[in-house]
Amino acid sequence: MRPTTIIRAQASHPIPAMPIVKAAPMPRLVPAMVFFSAGSLVVYYVQRQLRRTSGDFDRAFAKYNTPESEASRARAFAGAVEDPRTSMFNALGWKR
Repeated sequence: MRPTTIIRAQASHPIPAMPIVKAAPMPRLVPAMVFFSAGSLVVYYVQRQLRRTSGDFDRAFAKYNTPESEASRARAFAGAVEDPRTSMFNALGWKR
């Protein structure tokens, strides 16, 4: 008759414990570097696109900016709280 469970002999020597190794700072640093570099690239791309679009609008409106058009604009926005060209929401009008 054969036994159904396998009986193993006790090890004659104890198994050494694995040393605890601290993680290097690199695994924590890499995700932060990837996150900030990706964010920087997005900000750079948006700034470049806004600058390009602003230049396009500046060229288009430079053809239209005459004393007559400025007088017409002054009449249209007379009594306005602020000039829409200097409004906080006019991101394309911001200059460095």
